Amino acid sequence: MYFSVCVYKYSASVLCFEKRVSIPVKLETNGSEPAIHPDTATGLFRLFQESLTNIARHADAKKIVSSLKFDSNQLTLTITDDGKGFIYKNIDSKKTLGLLGMEERTKEMGGRYEINSSPGIGTTVSVTVPV
Repeated sequence: MYFSVCVYKYSASVLCFEKRVSIPVKLETNGSEPAIHPDTATGLFRLFQESLTNIARHADAKKIVSSLKFDSNQLTLTITDDGKGFIYKNIDSKKTLGLLGMEERTKEMGGRYEINSSPGIGTTVSVTVPV
């Protein structure tokens, strides 16, 4: 599967999301065309969907910026919102099954998962996987 196919899937998902929850999403790519294993493409897409779902449910965001960029032998998906943010270590683990699932899915792809959030500023989720 090629990178452009992934971008097309993301774009379609973004349009549906924006229509459903009225939060604009900016999608950025760097225009590279690496071949991506279908399992990796699906995994990243599921992480993207889960991030948008979390933003819609919890963030009270006004905008979202997402990037899907290829660099060397890795692909990085980043989703940033301008919502209310949170302190990750203060969240009850029972309420973070979505976040834990995202981390597990990333590890299954041999990747790295990071979440940075600050109350009143927003949240950034970054997933980097080998290609």
